[in-house]
Amino acid sequence: MDIFLPVLRFVTQYIFPPVIGGLIGLFTNWLALQMLFHPYKPIYLGKIRLPLTPGIIPKRKAGLARAIGKAVAEEVLTEKELTEVFRSPGMKEKFVGAVLNLLYDGPALSYFTVDTHLMTTFSESIADRIVHAAIRSDIESLLSTCGLDAIKAHVNNPLLSLVINDKLLSSIGKEIATALKKYLYQNGKEMLAPKIEEELNSLTQKNGGELLTELQLTQEKVKEILIELYDSFTAGGLKKLLDPGDVATVIENKINEMDIKQIAELTFRIMNKEMKAVILLGGLLGALIGVINIFI
Repeated sequence: MDIFLPVLRFVTQYIFPPVIGGLIGLFTNWLALQMLFHPYKPIYLGKIRLPLTPGIIPKRKAGLARAIGKAVAEEVLTEKELTEVFRSPGMKEKFVGAVLNLLYDGPALSYFTVDTHLMTTFSESIADRIVHAAIRSDIESLLSTCGLDAIKAHVNNPLLSLVINDKLLSSIGKEIATALKKYLYQNGKEMLAPKIEEELNSLTQKNGGELLTELQLTQEKVKEILIELYDSFTAGGLKKLLDPGDVATVIENKINEMDIKQIAELTFRIMNKEMKAVILLGGLLGALIGVINIFI
């Protein structure tokens, strides 16, 4: 009994203060970190909302999203940094390689065709334009210089040459041209549209590389064109797209779309070590304060 009291006095005077101080420090720092996110939603007692609900970050989520978006757009993903990324040789090589791979090793164009009605409408539109162009053209002159000259070349009989003269051939040419235009106006679209659609469907069975090869464009030439287009775009057109306001808005919207629970889990997962260090630091400071209190 005589030994127990001095030991109890020693423990209560020298052991308890730092231990209790450390536990309080651990708990308060842990609670402070939890209160950043918890509770996720406001808690009501009747019509009265309890203070500190929801947590700090859920309560200020919209403002935080706006601030992060603005900071990232103005300090991290600036126009200069993004331009340097897009103009780097590696990015250019990846872009050109991806496009070439899609053109020459990708699926046929029919893979991207989703609406047969659209193909029919497109074919009819082309046919309609061809017919109107033909009607507006000078078919009479074409017949005179080509078709009727061919007739004259085959008229070897002198007597027929007297009858089939330029005046008669010109008159016949006008009649043929008028009849041809009338026929094209009435039947041209219906006659051409199915043929055009058939050809278009035939083309869609090939991929982009095969079509380019038919146009006498080699893969090396296509690569040169893509590099020129990429350089031109990144030199001028890229600035029009890289609006800091747009970047900030995209980031802000993305954060606002995320559930607060997802944000909390992501934050604790990324900063797990740092948060544990903060909690342990709180315990250490609490224990240190407890030691100081022993000597006060």
